[in-house]
Amino acid sequence: MSAVMFQRMPPLSPEEYAALEASIREHGIQVPILLDENGVVIDGHHRQKIAQELGVHCPRRTLFDKSDAEKRTLALTLNLDRRHLNREQRRALIAESLKADPQLSNRQHAERVGVSDKTVGAVRSELESTAEIPQSEMRVSADGRERPATQPPVERTVIAEV
Repeated sequence: MSAVMFQRMPPLSPEEYAALEASIREHGIQVPILLDENGVVIDGHHRQKIAQELGVHCPRRTLFDKSDAEKRTLALTLNLDRRHLNREQRRALIAESLKADPQLSNRQHAERVGVSDKTVGAVRSELESTAEIPQSEMRVSADGRERPATQPPVERTVIAEV
């Protein structure tokens, strides 16, 4: 089995793994595993492992021309659509996402993990305060442009009431 590079989800519980194995035993693998151009699994680690254990066919699909950040986003998005995570598990995923791609904007991490950008900002602050990720003055937005990490303060004119 190939190395786990793009998967940041917590492992399946024994019950979830057993349910997936029973489904594959009964119906086979219906959703192909996704590989990158180097044969690294983007999505489908558990399906691949179970298929090997059971000796059943494991359909594959290879994606080309994706950056590592795009592969991590795809892996997270596909898995979040199938799994139900509690608050702590989601915060752990946010932390993993930030550690893997600290240069991405809070909004991109929020879309990747399915939370608000404010939640990502809170986790980012925690990680920056403990030096688990670097503090950065610039972030890369969804359109690929570098932007300041924080917006300059807006000057406000106070008008005194008479």
